[in-house]
Order: sequence, then structure tokens, then C-alpha cells
Amino acid sequence: MGTKTSNISAVFAGNGIQLSGLGRARITIKLEWRDDPDKYGDAIDNVGFGTGMDSPGSSGSSTTISTSLPRGYHDLGLTGVIKGPYYLSGTKIGFRDTDGSDYNATIEITNISQKAYTAISGELYLNGKKKDLTVTEGDKVNVTWGTEGCTNTEEGDYVRIEEGSSTVATTPSGGFDVYPSKGTTTYKLKAYNWIGDETIEKSLKVTAYTAPTATISISPAAVLQNPPGTTTNGVTVSWTSNGSGGGREFLGSFAGGSAPSIISKNGSYTFYPTTAGANFKLKLKVTNGAGKSFTTPNATYDVNDETPSNFDWDASLDNTPLNRTNRESQVVIIKDFGPTQYTSNKLPIKSNFPIQVQINGDGVWRDVASL
Repeated sequence: MGTKTSNISAVFAGNGIQLSGLGRARITIKLEWRDDPDKYGDAIDNVGFGTGMDSPGSSGSSTTISTSLPRGYHDLGLTGVIKGPYYLSGTKIGFRDTDGSDYNATIEITNISQKAYTAISGELYLNGKKKDLTVTEGDKVNVTWGTEGCTNTEEGDYVRIEEGSSTVATTPSGGFDVYPSKGTTTYKLKAYNWIGDETIEKSLKVTAYTAPTATISISPAAVLQNPPGTTTNGVTVSWTSNGSGGGREFLGSFAGGSAPSIISKNGSYTFYPTTAGANFKLKLKVTNGAGKSFTTPNATYDVNDETPSNFDWDASLDNTPLNRTNRESQVVIIKDFGPTQYTSNKLPIKSNFPIQVQINGDGVWRDVASL
């Protein structure tokens, strides 16, 4: 907000006063007369300028009046003129009665007092800030504005708030809430101060992104372990996602595999676990351009042992593992074997002779399936 000083100039034009420049000024005029109304009539009866002036006739006299006016043309409201006006200068005019030999009345601009006026100013805000805004589709956005020096009451003044190409408000200050759809919407504040010939325009943009959503699944839910250097058993992660302008990432462990660094909106990825005996969890996190994130629930899979290890053979017997040819039976202790690899005391270990095993030394002897 601020003030400016007017620079109005005034001259007579036609039957009025032409004010040029910017702003507003107090114009003072003086009416003088000396008439013989009984013989030649009054040169002028009345001047309807400001609150009006009257020339009562015969006795010479004068009167002054002043009024505050903006630039432009202002009629003097002359009535009862016999002859005139005659331009004696840019700031003085004369009138004659019926004798036509002299000026029986004159009007003169005697003073121009410049007035201060409010300079135009204005601001536009989105959620209270003078900057562009990024949101998620459907979020509430508060649009507010304020102006000075343009009230919509002065001739020619205006204030407009535009949403895209449509005018949505015309008050000097105010606000409203919007819930933008996906895309970019431009809001503009336009204001014009007719007195000062000043214009302002402010523009801010709201960009709305789709809300993020996602799904994730793993197939199969449980797999056998891949020994080092092999890729027999694969796990496929599948996903869908929504919410543009951001990114997508996997959260969790791939059990010896490697997650892709860049993943598409929808897709799948197969990896080959090498770490056994654990439960693994994966989640998909999707972020949109407004920074809003969505994370899926865990998708879980188990990696199981594929082969036993750490055979503990009786030292007095032949130590050739699982290929015995010199005895009908043999006790074998197998350590570190996944518990989900056996059911009903039967193990998926092949031997050409009947043998029994313990699992992790638990003291329970189990038959091994025959070849």
C-alpha cells in the first residue's frame, strides 16, 4: 500500500473543464459579473459547477467555488447564456449581454490543488503463500487475494480473479476453497486503478497429481534354495501402481537376489534366492508428484533348504554318504536340514539301501525313501 500525488492540469473546453493527467485535484473557479439586466439582460444566469453559482445581475460582484474531481471532462452546467463562452485564455472564458460590446461575466480557473490517491497494489496466495502449489488430486486449496487502490467503485476500476479463462471473483479482497482435478490450473489476479492508470497482474499455478495406489504379489509363496551358481528356483514379484510424477520402489529383502533400481508403473520381476531358511517380506512404495506416498502390505515368501549338509557318519563304518553297498542298514545323522522338507517321517533323500536319519540331532530316527 502507498500513496501518490496527482498531476492534474485544467483548461476550459466547450462548455466545461477538461482535466488531464493522473489522479484527482480540487479545482477552484471564480465567477465575476457586471450587468445591466433592465436594459441588456444578464449575460449568464447560473453555473452548475460543484454546488452551483449564481450571478444575480446588476451590481458587479464575484463568487468562487471549488470541488474535487478526477481527470476527464466536466460540464460547467451553464444556464441563461446570452452570448458565449468566449475563450480569453485556456483558464478564462467570457460572456456578453445583448449590447455585445464588452464581457459582462467571466469564469476563471483560479487554483488547482493536487490530491493524493492510493497507489495500486495487490497479492495472490495459494494456501497462504505467494508461490505455485503442488497437491494430490482432491486436496483442498485455499485461494486468497487482497488489493489496494482499486475498489470497483471508481469509474473504470476493476478487480478480477480468474480460474483458467473464467472470472470467478471481482471483489477487492476475498478467498475461496477449491479441490483441483488432475492437471495444472492457473489462477490470476488482475486489477486496474483508473485514477492512477495503473495495472497489476499476479499469476499462480496449482498442479494436482493422481493419488498413489499399488498392489504387490509374490509367486510362488515358498521356494527351495538355489545352490550357489544355479538359477533353478525363481520367485516372481508382480505389481500394479498409480500416481504419476513420483517414483516406485521395493522395500525389504530379496533373499540373495537384487531388486531392480527402476521399476515401471505395472510389471513383474523374477529373482532367484540363494539364502535359505528364512522368511522374507517385500513391500511396494509409490510416491506421486505431490510427495504423497502409499505403501502396500507385506508380500511374504519363504526360502527352504534344497540339500542336506554336515553328515555325521559312524567312524567305524564306511563313510561313503548315502551310497552304502556293504551293509543292510546304517545310522546317519544329518544336520541343518529345513523342517519343511519332510513329512510323516519320510525324507526326500535317495539311497540304494535302507537307512535311517535324525534331523538336526533331534533323536528321532526316520526312514529314507528307497531308490
